[in-house]
Amino acid sequence: MSSQPRDTVIADVIFDNSALGHNTFLVNRGASDNIEAGMVVTSTDFQMAGIVIDVAAHFSRVRALTDSDTNIAVRIVGSDVYGFMTGNGSKHPTIGFFSDPEFQPTDGLKLVTSNISGIIPRGIYVGEIIDGTDVKIIQHSKLSRVMILKFDTHKNGYK
Repeated sequence: MSSQPRDTVIADVIFDNSALGHNTFLVNRGASDNIEAGMVVTSTDFQMAGIVIDVAAHFSRVRALTDSDTNIAVRIVGSDVYGFMTGNGSKHPTIGFFSDPEFQPTDGLKLVTSNISGIIPRGIYVGEIIDGTDVKIIQHSKLSRVMILKFDTHKNGYK
């Protein structure tokens, strides 16, 4: 990972909420653990799973990558091709590229966060392209334990 978190909090997924294109889940860590909105949530092997959007004393709500409100700046690994991955409520978010209009995505290309938006740190593994525009990601419904990454840059917020 290019951007290194200054701290990591392990959390258990305690509730999965998916309805009408909105996919969120709750974790058992919150403000009492210094969790704040905008922090990145990954699987235990550092694959991005979502962003913390709401925090209570002892739990937090995470917006999954499949949520229809998700829009994350990404980069193709090993290239200077940048784009945005957008959740659509289905199992696979979609990808659109803007930095190179002639780029033709192919199956298997790996994606990482790009930080071109200045919100999410760069270099966090997101998933890989399948079917030209769909992205295979880690499914939040399969997660039982996650890591909440604390970066010095998260205060710019993703809400």
